[in-house]
Amino acid sequence: MSTKTSLFKKSVTLLFTAFLLAFSVSAAFAAEGGLFREMTETEYDDERLTILDQVAETISVSQTTGSVTAEVSQAYCEGNRIYISYKASGAIYEEDGLSLEDGSYADIIAGGSVQKDDGSIIGWKECIIPDNQLADRQTFCLVYRIPGSEEKQTLRFSLERHIYSEYLQGISPSTDYRAHAILYMGKVSLKGAVILTSPEQADSWRAWQEGEEGNGTDVIACWNLYQNGEPVSFDLFGASEVLSDGVAFSVMYPYMEDLNGLSLVPEYSDGGEKPEEAIVLEKYSIKSTIAGNIKTYHEMTDGTWMCDDQPYQYRLEINGRMPNAAKDSTFVYLSNREDISFEQAYLASGISSHSDDYFSSEEAVLVEMY
Repeated sequence: MSTKTSLFKKSVTLLFTAFLLAFSVSAAFAAEGGLFREMTETEYDDERLTILDQVAETISVSQTTGSVTAEVSQAYCEGNRIYISYKASGAIYEEDGLSLEDGSYADIIAGGSVQKDDGSIIGWKECIIPDNQLADRQTFCLVYRIPGSEEKQTLRFSLERHIYSEYLQGISPSTDYRAHAILYMGKVSLKGAVILTSPEQADSWRAWQEGEEGNGTDVIACWNLYQNGEPVSFDLFGASEVLSDGVAFSVMYPYMEDLNGLSLVPEYSDGGEKPEEAIVLEKYSIKSTIAGNIKTYHEMTDGTWMCDDQPYQYRLEINGRMPNAAKDSTFVYLSNREDISFEQAYLASGISSHSDDYFSSEEAVLVEMY
């Protein structure tokens, strides 16, 4: 079973300004902006809030409980992220993330709230939607309660999910490992994954997680974004998952209007950045869309695959006969593993009752079964 961990998260407050100029608003517009813009003047400012204030849908869903009125003011959904701004006329205790209509949970990864001089509350949050819950249109719930009451209040709102408009990919020139980066640009951020294939890196990461001595391999901690040889951004997400023969990095960077000349430079835990191992990123696009009987997925022009905004290197058709079955079965997986056995394939299809038998979304996803 792979383990997800966050090794390095870096606080970044510089280098982004030049790339947000295209989204600057006039002073008159700024004065009339929404809550996302208002949150830029608080301790919970974020480089993406100015953009969000322009692209978000005005929701204005509210309800009054006693003397307190709560409202979801703006919302925007892109890929597997949901962003909202909200306010309340008095104190409320809201859950960190957002609930989905089926009861599943979109966990918070950024945001915060502040109390104004008049006692009212304003806030914003970014939440991550579980990969198995992604849909073209979804209903979300802001769950909260009023001080002095244990009764939960729910603000429901529905939202269209926006897809990414441009894609980038590249391969590391290093001879010590294989690293394939696939990124996609929306209206808010540049995000994606770097799939690193290296048993030595995987072993060192595993040892670090377990507090043991590693094999002496200096681990790649994160990937930093450069443009034309100049640093642009550290990875804002900083999450990684150890796979059987490598590491999957989930990466995110600020919105970039110009996607030319971009590269990802690895930063090692001990050795620092190594520009000579930079992954040069080039544009590519969707070649075809396949409506699988489990999930819809895409073949990309560079030969890779994508499903639920997660990139994969391989499409595997795995054939065989399950125990006591009368005929053969075929399982189609998109995978970042080069090989999946038939036993692994059918156990992970929903048959097994053991969580260790299932793949993480970074490893593989079942798209067809017949």
